[in-house]
Amino acid sequence: MEAFPKRSNRSTSATLDAVRTDKDVLLGDEKREPGRFRLSISKDIGVARKTSKSAVGFIDSVVGQITSFYGTVLEDLTPWTPPAPRITRQQPDVDPEPTHTPEDGWTA
Repeated sequence: MEAFPKRSNRSTSATLDAVRTDKDVLLGDEKREPGRFRLSISKDIGVARKTSKSAVGFIDSVVGQITSFYGTVLEDLTPWTPPAPRITRQQPDVDPEPTHTPEDGWTA
């Protein structure tokens, strides 16, 4: 797994097990927020054209890797959606209590 900081072509890489253990391992020394990721997987591929009893064929091994990668990495991903906007309620302007004097005809 590779993480590229925003506006940078330099990446920090780690294995998926290392990222699961420490999520900050991909931030690098500068602790910059990632802007994009690259996931890759490598496995041995078959060398024969057809699958036989003793070896998996090239096509079957590639199709198996694609299916495995999709099932373990991509299948459960959901698109990012921004949070709903928050309503900001403005406090009404409250007039201070009027002060009355006895000259106004006000009695308490």
